[in-house]
Amino acid sequence: MEPRQDRIHYRKLTQQEADEIADKHEMLATGRLGGARANFSFCDMRGVNLSGRELPDADFTGAILAGCDLSSADLDRAIFFSANLREANLAGAQMRRADLRGARLVGASLDGADLSEADLREGVIAERGRMGYLNYLYHDAKDPDVTGMVMSASAIRHLNQSSDLATKTDLTDASAENVKFREAHLGGVILKNANLSKTDFTFADLHEADLSGAILLDANLTMAKTENMETQDWLTNETVDRYDTQAAAALESTLRKHQIWVEKGGAQGEPAILQNTDFRHLESLEAQNLTALVAPHSNFAGLDLSEANLQGAKLSGSDFRLTKLRGADLRGAKMDGANLFKCDLREADLGPLRLEGGRSVDVDLNGANLRYVDFRNANLRNANLSNADLARADLRGATLLDTKFNEAIFDGALINHSDFLHANFNGAWGVRLLAS
Repeated sequence: MEPRQDRIHYRKLTQQEADEIADKHEMLATGRLGGARANFSFCDMRGVNLSGRELPDADFTGAILAGCDLSSADLDRAIFFSANLREANLAGAQMRRADLRGARLVGASLDGADLSEADLREGVIAERGRMGYLNYLYHDAKDPDVTGMVMSASAIRHLNQSSDLATKTDLTDASAENVKFREAHLGGVILKNANLSKTDFTFADLHEADLSGAILLDANLTMAKTENMETQDWLTNETVDRYDTQAAAALESTLRKHQIWVEKGGAQGEPAILQNTDFRHLESLEAQNLTALVAPHSNFAGLDLSEANLQGAKLSGSDFRLTKLRGADLRGAKMDGANLFKCDLREADLGPLRLEGGRSVDVDLNGANLRYVDFRNANLRNANLSNADLARADLRGATLLDTKFNEAIFDGALINHSDFLHANFNGAWGVRLLAS
């Protein structure tokens, strides 16, 4: 017999209703008559705007807050136990001592927020059913729009340990730059691919936290508890010293010779072959002529390469996380297996590179990490993006004539219907089209 799963009945709140509840909460805080503590527990509040509101101690237990705007709000000590905050805007919010146990914050923006002493450990909501068994609330990670499912006791028996019931707080792909996590409880929290640059983890408990693929440039981990953390592919300052003037000067000299080689058609200078090189010694490569650069498995993370010339460059397996490539010329570039997480490729040219004799070389992004990449108005004609992960990528206005997306992942990506007709999406997963 299949285990029974029911859906919790949520109260759908309109913007007006949410504002009325927030108004009464603010009245209570100032001692005015008619005030009442805000109770948003188990409410469906998707898309509601509560930015800048004074909501300390408000109760959001189990609520659906996906896509909500809570930026700059006062949420000190607020309860978000097992709430769904996927892609919510919490930038600049005050969330000191907030209860976020078991919350889902995938893709949320927390830039500049204060979560000092907040509790982000795992948690689970359970209630006793009419027949005496317990129902457990959990979020369906496969579909961001599905939440509030209840798993009955018969389903619970299929789990190995009682600890499996607890849901880990999930900040996968979150933007959390310059966040204060001082003395926060983050044991076991999922922070995969999160941007945690300039984040303060002083005295925080990060034991068994998953920081794989996370970006921690200039982060402060002083006195943090870091036992058994997962750190595979994380990006820190350890591999580069931005103030190493000698390394920067040597790299600049190599690139100058390369540029002369390009400009003189090979008669002078010499080509740059820089495998496994960390280009972060340089502050910017904006508008640089790097045609035919050979730099596979190199690190360009966070650099400004806007308007750069990279035609025919060999950059397989390189790290371009958070890199600015707006308007760059990448025709014919080989970037298979590269990591371009949250890269800016607006108006970039990733079309075919035309060669003598009628030959051409197409851009190769096979198997690349293109999650959250901004491709708006980029040229992707003939490019090979097969097996790439384009979850949440923005392809609106991009030229997709004969673009190859075989077996690519498109969970939550934005694509215009008219562009879809010209590309090859054979075996692609999660494609959702927008009206043109």
